[in-house]
Amino acid sequence: MKIRVLSRKSDLAIIQAHEFGDNLMIKYPKIEIEYVAKSTSGDKDLITPLSEMSSEGVFTNDLRDELINKKCDLIVHSWKDLPIEVGDKTIISATLKRSDKRDILFIKKNKTHKDNSISILCSSPRRKYNLENFIRNYLPIKYNKITFNNIRGNIPTRFKKFLNDPENDGFIVAKAAIDRIMSNQIPKFQDLKIELKKYIDQCFWTIVPLSINPCSPGQGALAIETRTEDNDLNSVLKKINFKIDFDSVENERRVLKEYGGGCHQKIGVSYINHSHGTVVSKRGEDEDGNHFEDWYLKPNKKNEIILNSYKEIYPEKLNNYKIFNRKQISDSIDIISNLKNKCIFISRVSSLPNKTKINSENIVWSSGLKNMETTRF
Repeated sequence: MKIRVLSRKSDLAIIQAHEFGDNLMIKYPKIEIEYVAKSTSGDKDLITPLSEMSSEGVFTNDLRDELINKKCDLIVHSWKDLPIEVGDKTIISATLKRSDKRDILFIKKNKTHKDNSISILCSSPRRKYNLENFIRNYLPIKYNKITFNNIRGNIPTRFKKFLNDPENDGFIVAKAAIDRIMSNQIPKFQDLKIELKKYIDQCFWTIVPLSINPCSPGQGALAIETRTEDNDLNSVLKKINFKIDFDSVENERRVLKEYGGGCHQKIGVSYINHSHGTVVSKRGEDEDGNHFEDWYLKPNKKNEIILNSYKEIYPEKLNNYKIFNRKQISDSIDIISNLKNKCIFISRVSSLPNKTKINSENIVWSSGLKNMETTRF
């Protein structure tokens, strides 16, 4: 069986197509794969912000025409690029295990902080809406003025524009895009990994939590689009489909549809799967300008604990949760403050001694937003 796999022409899109092909070959090693790439209208127009383009699907519609006309057998998309409705001639038949849903914010190491202002390159209404709150409250340095400027292009192009532009201090991108480029093993893209690593080394970076910046529906997931009538291929793809993530993306897109849908919307939705259930994070603004925000757990009934009353929970009130007194170990202040090029995990605010300052060359893992808000650099 031979399959013609179509993707966009960007480096990332080709890497994603090969990621799909590698997964398919694990299950079906005798399948022959031909990779095909095509530019789309969204690739050709690098000026207009995506939210201002006249139609949805600027990265997908041209590819779908090729599929419908049988010039390929399937398309590997970034699922977040797909419009809510794809028509009845094609279907999304499968997805792989989803990559990281979160965004990563890069800030130049040589940024000056004299006027307490910061300028971020970003074209997404959702990211702009959520980032202002995050930058203002959770970065180690407090900024009073935050501005956003549009940016287009592939990942290396955006990094070059960002680092070579003295007027802008940071830019934000899907973490999955960075992860896929940096982990790819395709020989012709190894120089790209070296180039990207060089750019990243010139930046501080932070991963924005889904609790205050839920993702664009489908972010981090690949969508495998096929012809509806192609029953044989659809049956093959069903066997490699990662159903948990498929259902999560479908739920995220359903929520987006309820609010009107589209990349112009200031809406983020994340379905986060855990063994104890699914955490749902929603934040944004509807078409009437009304703010909404929600964070809740949909319990997994298999793991649901049945209680007769809330009195069975200990402690009933968090203020009562004090079973010992904490004593600060002063000797640890110098030890922690002198750490460099380490990964540091902060489990709670009180675990960090007063007067400790963490060196900015470290990578800090925080168990909550309160820790991010109070950690000292």
